Amino acid sequence: MRIITRYLLSEILGFFSIIILAFSVVLVSIRMLRFTDLIFNKGVEALQIAKVFISVLPPFLEIALPLSALLAVLLAVSRLSSDSELVVLRGSGIRFITLTIPVAIFASIVFIFHSFTSLYLKPAGVTLLQQTLFEIARSRTTAGIDPGVFSELGALTLYASEIDYKTGVLSKVLLEDKRGETSKIINAQTGRIVSDSKTRTLSFLLEDGSIHEIIEGAYLLTDFEQNQIITDTEELYSGQEATRGQQTTEMPLNEIRANLDELSSRIINQDITSDSRSPSELELKTNWRLISLDELNKRFNRLSVELTKRFMSPLPATFFPFLGLVLGVFSPRHHRSWGLALSIGLGLLCFALYFGFVTIGTAFAESGKMPPWVVFLVPSVLGILASAYCIKLLNSERVNSIVDLILERK
Repeated sequence: MRIITRYLLSEILGFFSIIILAFSVVLVSIRMLRFTDLIFNKGVEALQIAKVFISVLPPFLEIALPLSALLAVLLAVSRLSSDSELVVLRGSGIRFITLTIPVAIFASIVFIFHSFTSLYLKPAGVTLLQQTLFEIARSRTTAGIDPGVFSELGALTLYASEIDYKTGVLSKVLLEDKRGETSKIINAQTGRIVSDSKTRTLSFLLEDGSIHEIIEGAYLLTDFEQNQIITDTEELYSGQEATRGQQTTEMPLNEIRANLDELSSRIINQDITSDSRSPSELELKTNWRLISLDELNKRFNRLSVELTKRFMSPLPATFFPFLGLVLGVFSPRHHRSWGLALSIGLGLLCFALYFGFVTIGTAFAESGKMPPWVVFLVPSVLGILASAYCIKLLNSERVNSIVDLILERK
């Protein structure tokens, strides 16, 4: 490996380490603010907090990695430009195309790590987050209730005069349910709280009681022998992200493919859910409600987009580092004026345009109006072509830098 390759690569890796660390701290801190209530007010254990912190990091790496790669190369090359080191290199007969070698090595490293994050770390992180939040909600609901005390559980208020902590049986239960348009007051002689880890729901099983409610100005009283109130952790602790059922983003690749195969077969056979049809294992696990062909197609499109995203979301690593290379080159006289600011601004604009297209395209793809591969492949190809063209211009030495070219045309 040539000295210039090792030198520039070390510069890039140094900036990249600092930037990715800063972005990760900022992004994770913002996400963690959404869990402040759980952390400080619900008595969550330190181990559970650590799990939440670790689980929210991989999803943000999908955004932080390409942006950090862009800025790392841009800042490393701009430092060489400001210190006139690029002028010396060119004067020594080293062509600009030589600088693409360390950038290509760096881009390969980012691409591999991004692929690993997208295929394995992100779904694992989402799964860990959902499981941890469910465990927090379950433990705080079952163990955090005191006899003779009104306990707020999201839109539910629970009171029990006696609690048998060994069996989990509640005696003389009073439950207020404020989730509907009108609140319900439910009293029961006994009750239990049962959790389901598969659907991530909590059920209040009540026996020998009555329901008091007012509907359209009329008071209604309904007696029951058994009644079941089902809620999920999102309802218990509003604002948190533990949702009912398994999310698309947390499914492993083999499960996504299995879902797609089943959906494809059902769409062809027009096989929809009915009262006479027993739900499949996948439906039970993911809590599907596929009652029409439209629901089947929507689910199929969402899974297709997710599967395509897993494999194609690392594509920005193939051109953002090279974009940072061409934007980081400018003459030293512009470094103290608008050179660096304009370079960073242009880089952030390109980054925003890429992810803006991906966001809008994803909505079209999920609605079936666009093939999923177009969403990720088209902007990446355009980015590669634009970077290659700029590298060709700089290597020909007809243009000193893209930034200087823009500034001189103003």
